[in-house]
Amino acid sequence: MLASAQAEGQELLQQSEYREIVVTARTSEESLDQGVVENTEENITLSVTDLSAAEVSPDIAYAYLANQTRLRINNGSRQPREGEPAMAEIDGVQPVLDEVRGYQVTPDFFTAMNLTVRAGSTFTEQDMANNAKVLVLGSTIAATLFEDGYALDRQVASADTIYTIVGILEESGSSADNYAYQPSILASDSTGARAFGRSGRFSSSLHFAVEDAQHLAAAADQLESWFNAQYGIDALSINVPRDEAERAIERTENMAVITLVLALSGLLIASVNVSNILYGRTLRRRKQIGILKALGASRQNIFKLFLSESGAILVIGALLGLMIATLFSSLLTASGQQGLAPLAVAVGILLSSAITLLFTLFPAMQATQVLPADAMRKE
Repeated sequence: MLASAQAEGQELLQQSEYREIVVTARTSEESLDQGVVENTEENITLSVTDLSAAEVSPDIAYAYLANQTRLRINNGSRQPREGEPAMAEIDGVQPVLDEVRGYQVTPDFFTAMNLTVRAGSTFTEQDMANNAKVLVLGSTIAATLFEDGYALDRQVASADTIYTIVGILEESGSSADNYAYQPSILASDSTGARAFGRSGRFSSSLHFAVEDAQHLAAAADQLESWFNAQYGIDALSINVPRDEAERAIERTENMAVITLVLALSGLLIASVNVSNILYGRTLRRRKQIGILKALGASRQNIFKLFLSESGAILVIGALLGLMIATLFSSLLTASGQQGLAPLAVAVGILLSSAITLLFTLFPAMQATQVLPADAMRKE
């Protein structure tokens, strides 16, 4: 369980979003938590030109915008409002989805997230400048947007805007497969006139990514110094998502360790109880042991007798443990979590059997030490 938690944690941290530094304007709640902020502006606004902060750190490889958005598709399931185009006027094949979620991004986003194009292309800086109405789709959304599973070069209408699908991304195995991407409207004006900030309509964030996650802390410190000089100390929130992910992974690993310790403690207690039960049986059967020895049974025969009884208990316990582990694993799988690995179940059964067997050796050894005369003497 611990090894599985560690492996899953390391796999999670390999994702591209955990090489990011996210810069946003603080909310009013965050400002209250921070106390006095050295900033004279009533509202802090950031613009696309602030992405130039990437130049202060040699470790920062990419700087981009990524703002959550969603498009409500005019697919015939509702009557278009006045001025809205109907999909039948654009393409004979209707889209089957009512809504598409995604992000408004700048071109560096795709490279930073290691997203490659399977068909078509991504949009360019020129598309951004021209405020082009184009979409790049993740593999899953591309396969489900239209009934026939084909989306490239088709058009979709959302409200009063018609978008052309210019690219389909390769399957990444991440949430990116379920999103649509369009050029950020915040970057369509190279002068930065479209600003976004704490209270503005276009609320968003700046994203900076490094190639090596080990350089995240240094890059974040350099960005913090740059933004403090520009906007005032602690006026902006500079977050490293990897830090929170590592804390969550550490909590998961700690819970796995606690669970393992509790399981081993329970196993130890159960083994001691089995040993006490067998020792009690030895005391109660002293007369029988004495008779067996008087009839010619050797110490080895007595030892094998008690060991076979312990073996029967082990087999029954192992079968019950296997049934419980299988049921527990199926419940985990049904809830969407990873089930117990067969190897882990096998190791657990072998370990518990070995510990229980070890605690049964003492009662068996005690039984071999019984003298026939003492055992059959009247009390």
